[in-house]
Amino acid sequence: MIAKIKNNKALRVTMLYMVCGFLWILLSDELLFSFTKDPETLIKIENYKGWFFVASSGLLIYVLINKQLSKLSMANESLELAKTKYQTIFTQAADAIFEGNIKGDFIGANQAACNLSGYMEKELLEMNMVDLFSMQQLSTKPLLYDELNQGKSIISERDLRTKSGENIPVEMHSKKTYDNKYIAVVRNISSQREQQLKLKELVRERTSDLEHKNKQLERMNEVFVGREFRIKELREKIRELKKSEE
Repeated sequence: MIAKIKNNKALRVTMLYMVCGFLWILLSDELLFSFTKDPETLIKIENYKGWFFVASSGLLIYVLINKQLSKLSMANESLELAKTKYQTIFTQAADAIFEGNIKGDFIGANQAACNLSGYMEKELLEMNMVDLFSMQQLSTKPLLYDELNQGKSIISERDLRTKSGENIPVEMHSKKTYDNKYIAVVRNISSQREQQLKLKELVRERTSDLEHKNKQLERMNEVFVGREFRIKELREKIRELKKSEE
């Protein structure tokens, strides 16, 4: 889209220059003939006119090229600044960041990624994203390249297999960039998993305790109801005895 706009702008500038040049040649000749008919004078003026056209054209071309070069220089400076900022974030990020090509082969990894996986950077650059997960993990939670290619951002949880063989629960934020690279920001969520397990265990214990107390209340209620019923029966018998004595 941007390239199309630039091409259209270049075409407009070219056409404007051609039209101005054509009008200059046509109108200046008509104006010149209206002032003099002398051949020698016409030749001299034609030479001056040609030199003026060349000089003005050169100046115009210089201004246009200098303007475009200035814009290009500013764009390059902005790009270099953006690259520097990205590289700083990439290097110093606390979360592991993996960069992959269109095939999923690693083309970059920060220090946090090395610390998490246990591999050195040069080892990771010889690996593919699938090498960090077991076949069972990939069968139940496959890498969703199709959705990434559709421009979607994907957040998923899976177990990453380290160099030592340990499985670490991680949360992955994956995205495909404009230059056809895959970026995965991976965070160790072991502590969150432990907290979740502790919370589930606490809920289970509390639930079990409540169930136990409910059963105790039910038994006490049964005892209380049975006692009341026996007391009522005893009162009935006492009244019957009193009536029989009278």
